[in-house]
Amino acid sequence: MTREIEELLQKSQRSLQAAKRLLKAKDYDFAISRAYYSMFYSAQAALLSKSLEYSSHAAVVARFGEHFIKANLLPRKLGKALSKAFRLRMASDYDVSMPSAVEAKSTLRNAQEFIWAISRYLSQEAED
Repeated sequence: MTREIEELLQKSQRSLQAAKRLLKAKDYDFAISRAYYSMFYSAQAALLSKSLEYSSHAAVVARFGEHFIKANLLPRKLGKALSKAFRLRMASDYDVSMPSAVEAKSTLRNAQEFIWAISRYLSQEAED
């Protein structure tokens, strides 16, 4: 595993911890945003493991789906979770309405599962 991949995974973990603090403070919109970013950084790390780099969020989400979900390397639910978190993050960052606690908690749970799955996948790839 390269240093850049490791740093992205660490950044992902820091974003997840920030999301947990924000959720506890009932800042649901910012919690969703940080939870999404934790997934985004993990997806970037996964793509980088295949020497793929994309600058836009939409490209990372789309190419993650193409190279990991459609290729059956990771479960479909992870692709759906990333896409949903992306949509919720957009709404949380740009709409004035506050998302619900349920949406924030669900996004955080999905982010934890996503990060765990990516870390596990990358560890297995490093062993091969």
